[in-house]
Amino acid sequence: MQESLFETIPNYYKPPLPFMGNKMRMLKTIKACLETLTISKDTIFLDVFGGSGLVAHNLKMWYPNNRVLWNDFDNFQERLRLYPITQEILERIIALKIQSKEKLTPQESKNVKEILESYPQKDLDCITISAWLLFGGNYAMTKEALLRSTFYNRITKSLSKSVGYLQGVERVIWILILP
Repeated sequence: MQESLFETIPNYYKPPLPFMGNKMRMLKTIKACLETLTISKDTIFLDVFGGSGLVAHNLKMWYPNNRVLWNDFDNFQERLRLYPITQEILERIIALKIQSKEKLTPQESKNVKEILESYPQKDLDCITISAWLLFGGNYAMTKEALLRSTFYNRITKSLSKSVGYLQGVERVIWILILP
């Protein structure tokens, strides 16, 4: 029964939201290494450096009857919870029909800022929005920092789908403290 459930969930080869340091380029190697091992139904997988959960998600797809734990130290689950609001913000920004190819004009920036200002901090996935509006590799972690930034047109046409992402994966938060 569990296997048929996972047959309907797509395998993700990149996380549905931007995450610097995700392991998408390592998935084939991880799978190849696992295929050299004997994995029993009692094997428990732990994605210690879970980040976006990409490895954990794929482990669950590859081994649907096994337990998979994902260390969500970075609270990616909160960003996934904000996904519908993030999609709404993206649609509103796209509706502005920004013409600039690189740095936004002062008027375009003002229009984007008005959209962002209409949402409380708790509803903003600043990391994803940063990926659309800030110069490559720069991220704002707060609404205030985002609004102080210079905006560039890196706006995506749509968000990746997140249907079934991390379904069946157990979220844990572990911190390793060394003496």
